[in-house]
Amino acid sequence: MAAVPNAVLATVEIEVIRLGGPHYDSLAIVVALSMIKGMYLVFDGKVSVGKLLPFTVCINREMHLKLFVYGYSSSQIGHGDCSPDGVVSDYDNDGFFLEGDDVYYDVLNFLPQFGTYKKMSHNLEDMDVSVTVAWSSLY
Repeated sequence: MAAVPNAVLATVEIEVIRLGGPHYDSLAIVVALSMIKGMYLVFDGKVSVGKLLPFTVCINREMHLKLFVYGYSSSQIGHGDCSPDGVVSDYDNDGFFLEGDDVYYDVLNFLPQFGTYKKMSHNLEDMDVSVTVAWSSLY
């Protein structure tokens, strides 16, 4: 566990608005914390239209919150093109798939600010995903 100077809490809510057909039925969400150069898988699994459970992360308010949102087919898991944990590589470029041919991803950056901020993911082929970040009032 690491202490985060100038900490601010960000509560992240993700909503799947539209799925990308039968072939893209899964999401992986990776949080990148630039201050400590770490990437953490916070969600990985099959999804349906609707909201995922929210999660909260702590970041330095002088930095930004970076989310990698991956859309992929659940049939990929266990194939040679995936890393051992199913989706995200544990080495070299943490947070990236080993093979990108069947994976779509988007990178969303959020700067700490008062209130909430919402962004749509635009790079996931036919899958529409909305991400809302609510910043703590301690900002």
